Amino acid sequence: MTSINATPTRISAKPSAPLPTISQALDITIARVDIFGGEPVVNDYRFDEKMFTDGTMSFKSFDGYTEEWADFVYLNRDESVVPPYEHPYDVVFGPSSQPAE
Repeated sequence: MTSINATPTRISAKPSAPLPTISQALDITIARVDIFGGEPVVNDYRFDEKMFTDGTMSFKSFDGYTEEWADFVYLNRDESVVPPYEHPYDVVFGPSSQPAE
């Protein structure tokens, strides 16, 4: 795991297209910190995908932009929901909530 030691701050980095490198993720994070303040934090998670089939981890997969996917994204971003929305999944796969530029 690669990370930058820093104090986390609440910056919404809203999901976008996956980044191919940690370097690119760090560049985007630094740019957002320059705008909103705080400290840059990038986490790199690696795991064996066999854990999805052997029951070690639970996951949810969305095949596309469906109503179920939109409801899931909305519930996870709705800050008016108290307590915050929680789901039982360790990992969620799906399309980006913003089109890639």
